[in-house]
Amino acid sequence: MKYCPLCGKEFEDGERCPGDGTVLVQAQQDSDPLIGTVLKDTYRLEEQIGAGGMGAVFRAEQMPLGRNVAVKVLLPSVQAMPSMISRFFQEARVLSQLNHPNVVSIIDFGNTDTGMIFMVMEFLTGQPLSTLVPKQQGLPLGDAVRWMRQACAGVGAAHENGLVHRDLKPDNLFVSSRTGAPETLKVLDFGIARTLEESDATRLTQVGLLMGTPGFIAPEQIESPADAGPRSDIYALGAILFFMVTGYRPYSGQTPHSVLVQQMQKPPQLDLGLLSRHPALAEVIARSMAIRPEDRFASTRELVAALDEAVGDGPSHPSSSVGSEIPPTVLMQKGGGVTESSGKGWAGRLAVPLLVLALVLVGGLFWWSSSRGPASDEAATAGEVATRGVREGKIAIGMSAAFSGPAKELGRGMQTGIETSFREINANGGIHGRELELIALDDAYEPDRAVSNMVDLLLERQVFAVVGNVGTPTAAVAVPLALEQGVPFFGAFSGADLLRRQPPDRYVFNYRASYAEETAALVSYFLDRRGLEPSQIAVFAQDDGYGDAGYEGVRAALAERGYEGPTLRVGYRRNTRDVDSAVAGIERHDGEIAGIVMAATYRPAAEFIRRLVDLGLEPAFANLSFVGSRALAEELAGFGGRYAEGVIVSQVVPHPESLAPGVVRYRELLGRHFPAEQPGFVSLEGYLAAEVFAEALRRSDESLSMESFLSAIESLQLDPGIGTELAFGPERHQASSKVWGTVLDASGRYSELKL
Repeated sequence: MKYCPLCGKEFEDGERCPGDGTVLVQAQQDSDPLIGTVLKDTYRLEEQIGAGGMGAVFRAEQMPLGRNVAVKVLLPSVQAMPSMISRFFQEARVLSQLNHPNVVSIIDFGNTDTGMIFMVMEFLTGQPLSTLVPKQQGLPLGDAVRWMRQACAGVGAAHENGLVHRDLKPDNLFVSSRTGAPETLKVLDFGIARTLEESDATRLTQVGLLMGTPGFIAPEQIESPADAGPRSDIYALGAILFFMVTGYRPYSGQTPHSVLVQQMQKPPQLDLGLLSRHPALAEVIARSMAIRPEDRFASTRELVAALDEAVGDGPSHPSSSVGSEIPPTVLMQKGGGVTESSGKGWAGRLAVPLLVLALVLVGGLFWWSSSRGPASDEAATAGEVATRGVREGKIAIGMSAAFSGPAKELGRGMQTGIETSFREINANGGIHGRELELIALDDAYEPDRAVSNMVDLLLERQVFAVVGNVGTPTAAVAVPLALEQGVPFFGAFSGADLLRRQPPDRYVFNYRASYAEETAALVSYFLDRRGLEPSQIAVFAQDDGYGDAGYEGVRAALAERGYEGPTLRVGYRRNTRDVDSAVAGIERHDGEIAGIVMAATYRPAAEFIRRLVDLGLEPAFANLSFVGSRALAEELAGFGGRYAEGVIVSQVVPHPESLAPGVVRYRELLGRHFPAEQPGFVSLEGYLAAEVFAEALRRSDESLSMESFLSAIESLQLDPGIGTELAFGPERHQASSKVWGTVLDASGRYSELKL
């Protein structure tokens, strides 16, 4: 496999990315053999924490000082490409010239006698701006202004040293947090920076090769990378400011080329969210992102001065998602940018286990809420009802889900479905005269991020309820916090038993059938309709609570049939596609396994299926609904029709093309509010969960007191027009137990399957 360092897509072969023309590089190979290597008798590589198209990044110990540093190593496959080596050296040279608190610091640089090229940098904890900004919401104005000032300071320092960054974007701005120190924004990845005096002969730019990121690259850079100057960085800073205050990228399109065309022809839409209420701020962005360089601010100082004037010298607002009270997340550099490490790396082995961390935060929540009283003074002053999350004509609803990483399509689908319902409700006057406001934060399907998001939603945002969270491992840490605060945790995209205790947790309500019910349906299908023996069924499961729930569901279903023998389980680590051991496990039992129940997400599931089919092993594959049906179909169809054909997915909602009245209504509203979106199982689930939640709000009293809401939902019975009635009760906090079956054809389309 090859990898595009610009857009991140993978390809079987080829020299350039067909989407953006970037030179493809070999995908990362296993770098574990480097663990323990000592560079220059000083830096011992302890753990790989990231990888990208150019290199792998390790946490290393600087042995004489006993401190952590980050070591970026150029991959062997890239070392054969002179242009990439030049870029790596360029980044080191640029960073060595800068000594500024808002620019990542380089400590050392060199190569070994075996040819390994490496760079040693300061080790950062925190979050990249790309994950810090709530999607389609944006940051509070105070936070956006604070981070923009610091970004301008770092970029301005580069300009004063005669350097132009040329690839500023949210991924390359990193909010670093250290215990006892204020948060600091760092500018990263000077890999394609150049000096203003650099001659044409020494520039890294290649003919026909885009240098920069669509949506943030300046128009003159699109036409001629050699023309990039300080005002090109000003353009990118304006685009980043747009992203911070709206939660949207300035331009969107089906392909990178379509985005670039828009940038050359028109300014971004400046009436979104906060910008519609702050015309002076919109004007700052408009001038920063002017198509002609001469129409932009001449320097970062001018940009900051205009920004301060537009917002009244930067009003103070509470932080949106990162604070000193939240344990920093260890992050890794990916191709010069930054992304979060998996919870099983160094961050996942912090001295305080995640459960203890959650309990500590619960105590903090209790103290904080007790000190503030039952409702905010602002709400009381405004004459609003003293109910948390109900203020200024709005009902604030929180959501923590994956909007980045391998499970991002699940979060995006749930959010789209929920927003489809909420937007239609708001267009018709809201509920009790109040609009529903969804605040969606990205947890990347990692529990520690989910904890931070829940603290933000419960403490800072004071949401009325949390709706549509995605995942079992994230629910495991989110639910205790919601319960302690007395906040409803509704409609999570998970079928795990921890959300279905008996008697039910007071504030936890589910829309969907459980994993136990889904696995029971799939096991029955294998045994009764396919004629398999219990011993012929295996489980491919994620290595966490979600996978455990799927495996235990299969074991329980088989036990119900009287089978007490062993059931083979193979799997993979969450947020990876490393299925090597799983494939080997099935291969060792060739001829013994005829059906596999899969508790996985779409990318590892698709890779597992592809690998087994390529080996000539073609058992029946049956996935739980959490896999992400549309994303799975697209992945498999991309491999080829023979991989998709016959793959089964259990569902907790009807087929999105069904003629059931409730589904027809969903399609109509989806087309109205999200015309570019295709109907899908995940967004349909989000829509139905939101509709049920909203109906409980309607049946509550006008003050929306918590007791009236709980009473309304526990007595709720309704027919949403999907072929099954939904009902709650004091001892039943799950609306539906219905499981539907679907099967893929060679074109990647689903049809109904009787389970």
